[in-house]
Formats: sequence, structure tokens, C-alpha cells
Amino acid sequence: MIRLEIGGLERQLARVIEKEALKAQEAMFFTENLDQLYSDLSNKNVKVGEIVTMPSGKVFNFADGEDNYFAVMEKK
Repeated sequence: MIRLEIGGLERQLARVIEKEALKAQEAMFFTENLDQLYSDLSNKNVKVGEIVTMPSGKVFNFADGEDNYFAVMEKK
């Protein structure tokens, strides 16, 4: 992750990156236990991306058998 320490620019950049990343997803799901879901999917050999911490919370993506990507965000 690139981290800029220039006033509010860091937050603005994070919001832009977050919005662009979410556009590429087929669907967005929410969970109250993101770490457990990540572990469960990984243990079932589902293709998962790394957990990323965004200003709005933690998120990761996963793919189905046809390489359609879905995002999961923690529900606070």
C-alpha cells in the first residue's frame, strides 16, 4: 500500500482507490466476521485475495469457478 502523508490527500487517494476497486467486483457482500469467513473460504480452496484495510473497514475479494470476482466487506 502506498501511504502519503500530505494532509487530506491520503484520505482522498484511499477513497478513489476503494471506489475503483469496488467497481471491478460482480457483487458486494457484507459480514460481521470477515476474518472467519476468509479462513473458511481459504480452507475450502476458494481463490481469495488478501484482506485489505480501507477507511471504511476491512475487505477482500474471492472468485467463483468461472473467475467472477466478488467482494466481502466487514459490517461494523
